[in-house]
Amino acid sequence: MRAPSILILSLMLVSKTTFSQIVGGGCDGCELMFDGIPKTINSADTTLAWKNSHKKLIVSGIIYQPDGKTPARDVILYYYHTNAKGVYASGKNQIFAKRHGELRGWVKTGTSGEYKIFTIEPAPYPNEKNPAHIHMTVKESKLNEYYIDDLFFDEDPLLTTALRNKNENRGGSGVMIIGEKNGVHYAERNITLGLHIPNYPVQKQTGISSGLSVGESCPAFDPYHVSGKDKGTNRCPMCSYGFGQGVMIWWNSPDLKPLMNLLKNFEPIIEKSGSTKLRVFAMYTNPDKKSEEELKLKLSALANVYQLKNCALTFVPSVQDPETSKLFLINPQALNTIFIYRKRKVIDKFINIKTENPSEILTRLEL
Repeated sequence: MRAPSILILSLMLVSKTTFSQIVGGGCDGCELMFDGIPKTINSADTTLAWKNSHKKLIVSGIIYQPDGKTPARDVILYYYHTNAKGVYASGKNQIFAKRHGELRGWVKTGTSGEYKIFTIEPAPYPNEKNPAHIHMTVKESKLNEYYIDDLFFDEDPLLTTALRNKNENRGGSGVMIIGEKNGVHYAERNITLGLHIPNYPVQKQTGISSGLSVGESCPAFDPYHVSGKDKGTNRCPMCSYGFGQGVMIWWNSPDLKPLMNLLKNFEPIIEKSGSTKLRVFAMYTNPDKKSEEELKLKLSALANVYQLKNCALTFVPSVQDPETSKLFLINPQALNTIFIYRKRKVIDKFINIKTENPSEILTRLEL
C-alpha cells in the first residue's frame, strides 16, 4: 500500500525550508522520491521491466556509515532511470514524479547495510551524448534527502574522461565495472554516507589522515616496476589489473626493511591464491630524493635479496608528485598509506601500519 503522497511531500517541502544548511546543498527534484513511497520497504527491489527484458541488470552493494567500514542500517536508497528507449516513461500511481518514469523504486538497508536492485540496463537519452546512467537519492532517518553520484557504466563509450573527472564522488564513485553471468549483468556500488556531501554533520576525525576515501576510484598512474610481472617497465596497475582485487602500499619512510618483510610475507599468499585473485603493489615515494638510476639499483637489489616474484615493488618521483602520489591524496606526513581495492575502488585503507604481518589486511580480502 502506498503512503499518502501529497501529505508526505508537503511535509518534506516544509521541513526542507527549516534547514539553515541543507545537507547535500539541495537539489532539483530530490523530494520526488516521496511520491508513491511504500509504507514497507525491503532491502531488495525489482522494477516492472525486469521480468520481460533481455538486458537484465542487478545492482547491489553495501551502504556504510561515514567511516567507510561500518554498515549503515535503516537508510533508504531511491533510484530511477530511463527505459530501453532512453526515455522516462511515466507509469501508474505517479502524481508528482512522472518525470522520473516508471522504472524507479526504493530499498532500505538492514543491519548488514546491503541492498539489491533487479532492473534493466538503461539506455542513453536519444540523440544526445550523455552516457546511460541511474539516478540515486539517499534518505537517512535524521537528515534530509540528498543525491549521490549517478551510476555509470565503465565501458560506455559515451563516458568520456572529461565526464569521469566531472563527477564529484558524492557517496563514492558511481562508475561501475560490469560483470556477466548466464546472460545477466551485475554491478556493485558501495556507498559511504556523507562522503563529499556538503554540510554533512561528520564527527571530527582524530589522528592523521591520508589517501583516497573508501568508495573512491583509484586513478591511473605509471610507476616504474623493479619486481613482479612488469619488472623493468612503467606500467599502470589500475589500467592492467584494477578490475580485480589488490593491495596498494604507498611507502614514505626511508626505512625499507618493514616494507620488504611485509612484501615477503605476501609472496606465499599470492602464490597460493593466484595472481587473478590478489595483486600487491608497493610504491616507494623516494623520501631521500634519490635519482631514478639510484632508485633502480637500490630497489632492484632489495627485490633480489627478498626474492620478490609476485609482489610489484615500484617507485614514484616523490610523495608530492602531481601525476602519482597526489592523485591518491597521499599525506607527506604519513609514513605509509595502504589501500585495499576491488574493481578499482577503495574498499578499505590503513595508515601508518606498524606490523610486517599482513594478517590484518587479509581480513578485508576475498580469497
